[in-house]
Amino acid sequence: AEAEALYVEAAKSRPSHAAAWVSLAQLRTRKFRQGARAGRVCYQTAELQLQRAGLPASSFVYTAWAAMEYKKASDVRRARELFEKALQVNPKCSAAWLQLGVMEADKENWDRAQECFESALKYDQRNSRILQAYALMETKRPDGSSRTAIELFERALKVKPRDAGALQAYALFVAKLGDVDTARDLLHRGTTANKRHAPVWQAWGVLETRYGNADDARDIFQQGIWACAQSGGGQSGGRRCARLWQAWGVLESRE
Repeated sequence: AEAEALYVEAAKSRPSHAAAWVSLAQLRTRKFRQGARAGRVCYQTAELQLQRAGLPASSFVYTAWAAMEYKKASDVRRARELFEKALQVNPKCSAAWLQLGVMEADKENWDRAQECFESALKYDQRNSRILQAYALMETKRPDGSSRTAIELFERALKVKPRDAGALQAYALFVAKLGDVDTARDLLHRGTTANKRHAPVWQAWGVLETRYGNADDARDIFQQGIWACAQSGGGQSGGRRCARLWQAWGVLESRE
């Protein structure tokens, strides 16, 4: 509530300050879990105040607004319109290209998603998030190229070698291709890069459950729980460890 009051005060003191309205919208829809309408009011106000002040429209506002319409309201048509507005304002807005590409990939519009990722990389060649999203799209599309996906993962990791999320996604892909040893090595690198990244511990434990042996899997789940345990989380280690306990439970149910 205190954070909300501060953002409201900042927006009132300078109504054309777009970042304050975006922050307020994201606070309400993400942290307070209010519906899309609460966020929409903030974005509409930001748009109106910029117009009243005679200032240019903001690609930042339209990109954030579009993402909310897609994620909170599941309104693909409206989200697409807003992403296009963002790109009209700033054709080099890599954030808009990236998020539009992710949405189009979710909707299996593979060619359009590829166009978006390529456009994003044209203006932001060393962005690991774009490279990873593009790689993931290649792993999912029916006619995707495994070689292209691997090249994109490698480029993402060259930019950000300690990205546990990228290492995990890459590992899951190569495991699917049958290269379990490389997958194991990538997941080990992920846990070394970020010891508190529960999903990479879970992925490694599940990999050993399927392709290794149960004792190794148990040891990995236990290490992950110790590493990810939250203070005040009790004996279970807290919410972050829940997926590790669940995966461990699946292992024991099969033994």
